[in-house]
Amino acid sequence: MRRSTPKTSGLKLVMLFHRRNQTCCVCSHNLDVEDASQEVTELRRDGLPAFRVDQRSRHTDVDPDECAACRAEIKQSMNPLPVFDSRKR
Repeated sequence: MRRSTPKTSGLKLVMLFHRRNQTCCVCSHNLDVEDASQEVTELRRDGLPAFRVDQRSRHTDVDPDECAACRAEIKQSMNPLPVFDSRKR
Protein backbone atom coordinates (compact mmCIF):
# COMPACT_ATOMS: atom_id res chain seq x y z
CA MET A 1 0.00 0.00 0.00
CA ARG A 2 1.37 3.39 -1.01
CA ARG A 3 1.36 6.14 1.56
CA SER A 4 1.09 9.85 0.96
CA THR A 5 4.36 11.71 0.84
CA PRO A 6 4.88 15.46 0.97
CA LYS A 7 4.83 15.43 -2.86
CA THR A 8 1.42 13.75 -3.02
CA SER A 9 -0.32 15.12 0.06
CA GLY A 10 -2.94 17.68 -0.75
CA LEU A 11 -3.88 16.15 -4.10
CA LYS A 12 -7.53 16.36 -5.12
CA LEU A 13 -9.85 14.75 -7.61
CA VAL A 14 -12.86 16.47 -9.13
CA MET A 15 -16.07 14.54 -9.64
CA LEU A 16 -19.62 15.08 -10.78
CA PHE A 17 -22.38 13.46 -8.74
CA HIS A 18 -25.90 12.85 -10.02
CA ARG A 19 -28.13 12.66 -6.94
CA ARG A 20 -31.21 11.32 -8.69
CA ASN A 21 -29.61 8.09 -9.93
CA GLN A 22 -26.73 8.05 -7.40
CA THR A 23 -23.97 7.92 -10.03
CA CYS A 24 -20.74 9.82 -10.36
CA CYS A 25 -17.95 10.36 -12.82
CA VAL A 26 -14.46 11.62 -12.21
CA CYS A 27 -13.42 14.60 -14.30
CA SER A 28 -9.82 15.00 -13.12
CA HIS A 29 -7.40 13.60 -10.59
CA ASN A 30 -3.93 14.40 -9.23
CA LEU A 31 -4.77 18.11 -9.04
CA ASP A 32 -3.39 20.57 -6.53
CA VAL A 33 -5.88 22.47 -4.37
CA GLU A 34 -5.89 25.57 -6.54
CA ASP A 35 -6.47 23.71 -9.82
CA ALA A 36 -9.20 21.55 -8.28
CA SER A 37 -10.97 24.61 -6.84
CA GLN A 38 -10.82 26.37 -10.20
CA GLU A 39 -12.22 23.33 -12.03
CA VAL A 40 -15.06 22.91 -9.51
CA THR A 41 -15.92 26.61 -9.81
CA GLU A 42 -16.04 26.41 -13.61
CA LEU A 43 -18.16 23.25 -13.62
CA ARG A 44 -20.60 24.69 -11.07
CA ARG A 45 -20.82 27.90 -13.09
CA ASP A 46 -22.00 25.69 -15.96
CA GLY A 47 -24.69 24.22 -13.67
CA LEU A 48 -22.94 20.91 -13.02
CA PRO A 49 -22.82 19.34 -9.53
CA ALA A 50 -19.05 19.23 -9.08
CA PHE A 51 -17.18 18.27 -5.92
CA ARG A 52 -13.58 17.99 -4.72
CA VAL A 53 -12.38 14.82 -3.00
CA ASP A 54 -9.08 14.37 -1.15
CA GLN A 55 -6.59 11.87 -2.56
CA ARG A 56 -4.35 9.89 -0.26
CA SER A 57 -1.77 9.23 -2.97
CA ARG A 58 -0.98 10.01 -6.61
CA HIS A 59 -3.08 7.91 -8.99
CA THR A 60 -1.28 6.22 -11.86
CA ASP A 61 -4.19 5.54 -14.25
CA VAL A 62 -4.33 7.96 -17.17
CA ASP A 63 -8.14 8.08 -17.45
CA PRO A 64 -9.56 9.34 -14.14
CA ASP A 65 -13.04 7.97 -14.91
CA GLU A 66 -11.54 4.47 -15.22
CA CYS A 67 -9.21 4.86 -12.22
CA ALA A 68 -9.78 2.26 -9.49
CA ALA A 69 -7.97 4.46 -6.97
CA CYS A 70 -10.39 7.31 -7.70
CA ARG A 71 -13.38 5.02 -7.14
CA ALA A 72 -11.87 3.92 -3.82
CA GLU A 73 -11.31 7.54 -2.73
CA ILE A 74 -14.90 8.44 -3.60
CA LYS A 75 -16.30 5.40 -1.84
CA GLN A 76 -14.37 6.24 1.31
CA SER A 77 -15.44 9.90 1.22
CA MET A 78 -19.11 8.98 0.79
CA ASN A 79 -19.27 6.43 3.62
CA PRO A 80 -20.89 8.13 6.59
CA LEU A 81 -18.99 8.16 9.85
CA PRO A 82 -20.45 6.03 12.63
CA VAL A 83 -22.75 7.90 14.98
CA PHE A 84 -21.32 8.39 18.44
CA ASP A 85 -23.86 7.96 21.22
CA SER A 86 -22.50 9.45 24.44
CA ARG A 87 -25.32 7.88 26.46
CA LYS A 88 -23.83 4.41 25.96
CA ARG A 89 -21.12 4.16 28.60
